[in-house]
Amino acid sequence: MGELKDARQIARERAERLGSLSPDEQRQQQIRERSQQAGAALARSWLAGDEAVDLAAELESRTGDEKAMLRQTLLRHLLEAADLSPERDPAAARRAIEGMSIADPEPGGDADELRRLVSECEEAERKAQSEFESASMEALHRMRISGTALGGINVRALPGWQESRLKLIADCRPVLDRLKQRIA
Repeated sequence: MGELKDARQIARERAERLGSLSPDEQRQQQIRERSQQAGAALARSWLAGDEAVDLAAELESRTGDEKAMLRQTLLRHLLEAADLSPERDPAAARRAIEGMSIADPEPGGDADELRRLVSECEEAERKAQSEFESASMEALHRMRISGTALGGINVRALPGWQESRLKLIADCRPVLDRLKQRIA
């Protein structure tokens, strides 16, 4: 029975050795965890408009793997803030893109692609809004309602506008999803 106990003890010790990380793996895991926490905190502060946050200085203060992991986490969080959902805040999207440009300054990089995508989607939305407004003005004019009787037309309250806007967003979404996959 003592021999069986020794075998169990040996098996348990082996399992513990296999389950534990090497010192280098532990160091990498600690760097990863610190970088993820720091990147998330930096992104939150940047998006909140905290003027004390200097993304470039924060990135330059890191080296090697820690810098790469911090940049990756920061880009991922900023990209999430640049969402194209109907409830999005355009100012937050622009701030996120600005932060991405600082974190990834290379021309033609992810920030430039996101800036182009958001601009195209916003332009398409403005064009659709203008078309809705023109069609509404024309319909009112046919009913002989014009002049000072009309203020501005609230396009967002018109039937069909939300569906049209959701379709525009759905058209832009695949490019944003590909960009997110590339960064993640």
